[in-house]
Amino acid sequence: MIDLGTLSRTSRGIRARTSALALGLVLALGSFSSGAQAQATYTADRINGFSAFGGVSYLNTDYGATDTGYLFGADFTHSIGFRFIIPSLEVRYNGSSGKAITQNSFLAGLKVETRFHKLRPYATALIGYGQIHYVSVGQGDDSIAYDFGVGADYNVYGPFALKVDAQEQYWKLGQATNALTPQMVSVGILYRIPSGFLHRSR
Repeated sequence: MIDLGTLSRTSRGIRARTSALALGLVLALGSFSSGAQAQATYTADRINGFSAFGGVSYLNTDYGATDTGYLFGADFTHSIGFRFIIPSLEVRYNGSSGKAITQNSFLAGLKVETRFHKLRPYATALIGYGQIHYVSVGQGDDSIAYDFGVGADYNVYGPFALKVDAQEQYWKLGQATNALTPQMVSVGILYRIPSGFLHRSR
């Protein structure tokens, strides 16, 4: 069994750090939204819809290697009465293709964004399934993956936006004290499909 002793985290420390991060994100979004209320208004037609995104990533595996990777995902957004805090359902796939280690995660959960002119900062809280594969020994392991992140989409032309995204995950492998916390920073493109387009195509 592969020794993760040097990489282990206590579950109490992980919970404290992720709880502090989540609280900080909520406070930051609330503060940002309050400042934006006097400067921007948005209609439901501009909020609702699907979007798809993809990009390239720089990944710290938390297992002694840094790799390049890739990101794909989609959001579904539907206005539920909040004018400046906009929730979405998000699914995403993160992957890497290192020579020694590969990591993949399949995630789904909540995305919350706000808007200021062309900029849309957001926070995510996701859960899913993670896989790690040790290429040199031909073996792997898997785990439930918890993911917390922040990012921003910047409208560049029509339905296209530039995406900058940072995520940290928590994986528990083997014994309860053995954990990995992979981190990744991604840059990519997001494409929005407004809800009106889906109705017109019928």
